[in-house]
Amino acid sequence: MRLAWIDLGKDVRTRIVEVAEDPIVQSVVERIAHRSEQGMKTYGVPMTREDVSTIEWLRHAQEEALDLAVYLERVISDLSDQNKESEGA
Repeated sequence: MRLAWIDLGKDVRTRIVEVAEDPIVQSVVERIAHRSEQGMKTYGVPMTREDVSTIEWLRHAQEEALDLAVYLERVISDLSDQNKESEGA
C-alpha cells in the first residue's frame, strides 16, 4: 500500500488516500472518492447518516443490484448479437 494524491477535478478538494499498487484498484478508489464528493454535493449528507433504516439501506442496495442486472443483460445481449454476426460473416 502507498499514499497517493487523488485529483477529483476542478472545485473539488484533493485528498490523500491509501491505495494499492494495482492500477485497477487505484481507478476504483478514485471513482469511489469522486462519487462520494458527488453524493455530498447532491444530498448534503454522508453515508453515515442515521435517517435511513437498515431495511431501507438494503432496499436501496437491492434496487442498485437490479439495475446492475439489467445493464449486464443488455451488454450480454449486445455481445451475443455481435458474436452471431461475426460467425455468420
